[in-house]
Amino acid sequence: MKRKYEWGVGQTPPDLDRHSIAKHNVLRDYLQLYVQVLTANPRRDRLNLTLVDGFCGGGLYLGPGGELRQGSPLIMLESMAAAKTLARASRKKEFHLDAEYFFIDENKGACEHLRHVIDRSDYADAGVHILHGTFGNHLPRIIERIQQRGTAHRCIFVLDQYGYKETPLPLLRGIFATLPRAEVILTFATDFLIDYLGANPLSQGILDRLGFSLSVEEVQRAKQQEPANWRAAVQHLLHSELFTGSGADHYTPFFIRCPEAHRSYWLVHLSNHHRARDVMTSLHWAHGNAFGHYGGSGLGMLGYDWTRDPEQTGQRLLGEEFRFDRAARESTYNSLLIDVPRRLPQGVAASLAVDDFFSRTANETPATKAILCDAMSQLSREGEIEIYTKAGKRRSAGVKLAPTDRVCVPNQRRLFIPEAN
Repeated sequence: MKRKYEWGVGQTPPDLDRHSIAKHNVLRDYLQLYVQVLTANPRRDRLNLTLVDGFCGGGLYLGPGGELRQGSPLIMLESMAAAKTLARASRKKEFHLDAEYFFIDENKGACEHLRHVIDRSDYADAGVHILHGTFGNHLPRIIERIQQRGTAHRCIFVLDQYGYKETPLPLLRGIFATLPRAEVILTFATDFLIDYLGANPLSQGILDRLGFSLSVEEVQRAKQQEPANWRAAVQHLLHSELFTGSGADHYTPFFIRCPEAHRSYWLVHLSNHHRARDVMTSLHWAHGNAFGHYGGSGLGMLGYDWTRDPEQTGQRLLGEEFRFDRAARESTYNSLLIDVPRRLPQGVAASLAVDDFFSRTANETPATKAILCDAMSQLSREGEIEIYTKAGKRRSAGVKLAPTDRVCVPNQRRLFIPEAN
């Protein structure tokens, strides 16, 4: 894929598309929320964190109105400065955010331009390493450095590749195998890959190099089974491959629309904790006009069954876009009213903690934990589920759920689950 952006010191920065601005807004918000969550306890006085931008670019762009726009390296630096100020404001004693940054690009001009920008900013002494070369070549030394910094090894990798070839699954697995507390924010140009794939050895070679176990024959079968929505059918196959092959426990399988290219690409968040996944999902809802997915609205959002009747199940047709708007929120809530009782055990002895249930189902739904808890409260009012404290005491119907509350369906089940209103 041809390089899209070029930088040179003293030259006008490249243009930044609107969909990239939306992506940068999510990145900025997520980084600040990440620190807020980890520093919520006012007794915590230090946080070690490593931020890695594997495809950093030159640091500046021109926005749609000709204004200068920060690239991801400057967004990282600014977000950490803002998060540190906020953490200090809530404490009486000093708070230390010990952040180290690795900015990598194989475009030498981008590295030189980024160095020029940072040296003339407030972050010249912020612990920045600008590395010329490929992310894959530099990754082993970066992992080694992260492992040398304390014991928690908290780190965020922003892998905003231009295309789909630079982050094969073995590379992602290596990150999570060595750094369990890592988080990865990955872009993947799915539509471009799908357009290229055909029933030929070249296409199979691309899938093999990416680490996908998928065969081109499976891709062709998906296209034949869903001729009207074949693109979404293939995306479903690739979703499953990416998640299972990444080595992460949790992910967000949503895409960002790119109207300039009439294509969409994934903005995938990978982590090993459902809380991190919940924070990222909440940002998709907050920035809903730029994001969507082709799945359902309840549990099992990617578990398509092409033989099922959507009018009977409430499941979207494959290819019908889910947007994170008010209608999608209502659809998600109503779907959970149907799906949740079917997934809960019967009786208090087998009950599940709310946090455990969300951890088990988070990858299956566009719902945040807050939406799930709202649905559970309503289900308890309807007598469809029961809520107990951690100690086993029955709670009143409709209460606000605590993470340690336990939920189950009653021993005496109703004969049918009512339709959602």
